[in-house]
Amino acid sequence: MRKKTCIYGAIGIGALVIIAGALFAVFNCWKYYDTDGHRYGGKHPSYMMSEKRLNQLSRKLELDDAQRAALFTTAEPVRPAMQGMHEQMRAARRALFELDPKAEGYDAKVAELAEQHSELARHMTILIGQTKAKLGETFSEAQMQKFMRILKRRHGH
Repeated sequence: MRKKTCIYGAIGIGALVIIAGALFAVFNCWKYYDTDGHRYGGKHPSYMMSEKRLNQLSRKLELDDAQRAALFTTAEPVRPAMQGMHEQMRAARRALFELDPKAEGYDAKVAELAEQHSELARHMTILIGQTKAKLGETFSEAQMQKFMRILKRRHGH
C-alpha cells in the first residue's frame, strides 16, 4: 500500500509541474501581444530601430563617430513616420476585418481600403528607399554590403 501512495504522489507532483510549466508558458508568451493580437517587437524595418539596436548596428558595421552620428540623424525622423504608417495600415486591416460582407457598399469600402493601403505602402517604400540612399552615402561599400546582409538575415530574405 505504501508503494502505491508513493507512486501516486510522484505522479501528482509531476502533473503539477507540467501544469505549472504550461501556465508559465502561456502567461509569459501572452505579454508579447497587444490587445489586437499583434506581436510586440516583431520584424520591423531597420529604420524603426531602437537606440540600443542602432548602437549594436554601429558596432557590427564598425562605424566611426561621424558615421554613427549620421546613422542616428538619419534614423530618428524616419522612425515616427514609419510607426505612423504601420498604425494606419493596421487600422485599415482592422477595418477590413470588421466589415460585414453582406452590407450594402461592401465592395466600395473594400476598394477604398485597398487604395488607402496601396498609398501607404507606396509612401513607405519611398521612405525606405530614401533612407537607404542616405545610409549609402554615409557608409563605405563594405559597410553597406554588410548592412544589407544583416537586413536580409533579420528579415529572412
